[in-house]
Amino acid sequence: MLIKKFTGCFCLFVPSVLALCVTACAGTQEPLTTQLKPETAVKSEEVSVSYKHDFMHYQLERQKYLQALSAYEKRDYDTVKRIHAELGDYPLNVYLEYLLLKTGSTDIGRIQKFIRTGGHSELARHVQGDYMRYFTKNGDYASVLKIAPEKPEGTKLQCLWYQAGYHNGRRNEALNFIRKDYEDGEPFSKECASLVSTLKSGGLLTRDMVLERIRNTYWTKNGSKAYLDAVSELRGDADRNLAKTLSSYYGKPAKYAAIPQSQKEAASLVFARYARTSPEAALADMGNFKDRYHPTPAQEHTVNRALVYALLYNKSVAPRQLLDRLLESAGTPAMLEQRIRLAIWDRDYRAVLRFLDRLPEDRKQAENYRYWKARSLEETGRKTEADVIYRKLAGERSFYGFYTADKLGLPYAIQAVTAVPANEKQRQALLRKYPAYARFMEFSFLNDTRGIRTEWRETMSTASLDDARTIAATEAERGFSDLAVWESIYKKDWDALNVRFPLPYRKIYEQESRRSGTDLSYMYAITRQESMMNPLARSPVGARGLMQFMPDTAAMVSKKYGYPYGGKDELFNPSVNVRLGGAYLHDLQEKFGGNRIFATAGYNAGPGRAYKWQSGDGVRRDAITYIEAIPFNETRNYVQKVLMYNVIYQHLLGAQKLELLTPSEHEAFY
Repeated sequence: MLIKKFTGCFCLFVPSVLALCVTACAGTQEPLTTQLKPETAVKSEEVSVSYKHDFMHYQLERQKYLQALSAYEKRDYDTVKRIHAELGDYPLNVYLEYLLLKTGSTDIGRIQKFIRTGGHSELARHVQGDYMRYFTKNGDYASVLKIAPEKPEGTKLQCLWYQAGYHNGRRNEALNFIRKDYEDGEPFSKECASLVSTLKSGGLLTRDMVLERIRNTYWTKNGSKAYLDAVSELRGDADRNLAKTLSSYYGKPAKYAAIPQSQKEAASLVFARYARTSPEAALADMGNFKDRYHPTPAQEHTVNRALVYALLYNKSVAPRQLLDRLLESAGTPAMLEQRIRLAIWDRDYRAVLRFLDRLPEDRKQAENYRYWKARSLEETGRKTEADVIYRKLAGERSFYGFYTADKLGLPYAIQAVTAVPANEKQRQALLRKYPAYARFMEFSFLNDTRGIRTEWRETMSTASLDDARTIAATEAERGFSDLAVWESIYKKDWDALNVRFPLPYRKIYEQESRRSGTDLSYMYAITRQESMMNPLARSPVGARGLMQFMPDTAAMVSKKYGYPYGGKDELFNPSVNVRLGGAYLHDLQEKFGGNRIFATAGYNAGPGRAYKWQSGDGVRRDAITYIEAIPFNETRNYVQKVLMYNVIYQHLLGAQKLELLTPSEHEAFY
């Protein structure tokens, strides 16, 4: 079977020198356009002596490869085919084969063969995904299943796969796959939204399912889009009235009592939103709500869930017995964990033990819950049981392990393994052994950032643990410290600390540490958590560079200190980024009296929140209680990781004394 010419516009996945966007739409012969122009290749004189052989070995093939890319842009596919045949075993030739699969008329057998045996798992996934989208768009669901006979990886492609299955007689399987996420109010990608649309058209998504999605999203802080999408599906006069009422009261849920008693469903949803936005007031008004509307058990469950969520995350002073009844009737696993944190904040250690016992077994083994079990046992007079847990925890390299070691007066369990770079003979053997590593090397000579990262992932996925360590240490020496960090993640290799926690830009960091008076290890720890040492890192909200600075914050700090700052793109310059980062960390520590716990929380979530999370009831709490009670999962984990990473960087920098918390941080009032 031949695939017809593409009838839609879409962009191919390829590394940046190959990011060619197909603009040939139905019935047109518009030329291909480049999405990203090829980057400037490295020149021979820029290559270090030890890598000169690698550079020269494929110099002619590299030029032909670039010629093929240029020909592809011009739709000169015959030239691409010719060069592809000439390049033979040139490492990057697989990318030309990938591009030739996209030229408009491709035998589906070739596509299947490339996916199965193309020798490149990531390109195979992209070929599979591109063609699954193409066939879905054209309604050729049988071909979707030929391209993906087994369920593919990734939720987006799975949605396309189930949509194809729906059209081939597996309707209920498709519904069962998406139903829970739909009813729970999860946001959907366009691929999954397409599956949902198909199920709606086929009548499989019922009114009750739509209402359940509304119940699970209307009251939440970030569920407005999912709620609006669901409410648009309501039909009939009664449902249109429901939609109109929900819309009218979305921004003023405290006015719920104005809703007619006949609109019980609408009133319950609006009251749930009131409970989420003003929990104390809603709790006081709960009796009036029930007397007026007599909600059904399902409606009351929705209200109770919103109420217990808001009360827990706001450290409410509501009676704990009431909270526990609400949690029992309408809580979720995440709410149970927040209830544990509230009990820790209350220093109610018997309650901590009671709720810890309700956790799933795998969650009970988390380092924080093992610590709090031991702490609660100790606080309730069961010291012998507590000591067993403490002793084991103190032997682990983790935040709670280090904290417990301090408590017991034991040394930290650093347990480092050193990854050793390859010598030239070993490196050549690794290049022959792993084709992805050879492709990585070629992309480094082409100065292609995206290609480098693509082939690093491929290398790490195929290499053995020992070889991955060696490759990571070797390339870290060549300047790819940020990629070396990923070795530990891809291989779950937590012990090779010199590649997991590299020390790039050492002179810059030392200079800015001295200038700002900020500990060098602390600056490295923040950077490691913020960007994983990638100077070009960019967050979805616009933070940039090594220490993930927001442009507005950078402008503020540069103005305060008189540092040169030419705009947001300068934040990708390590010298600029680290200078501003060191100064900002200094300011935060000064604001919080030198306390790095507050400063770290403030760096992640903002100084205002770091203040807000402190005790306001006059109770003296310790550092570990403050950290565990941080309501944002991201910030809580961030603070723990940065403080732990700081200890590891102290070790790697040769500090005489390793210190998780300073004496003043231990003794501070939280």
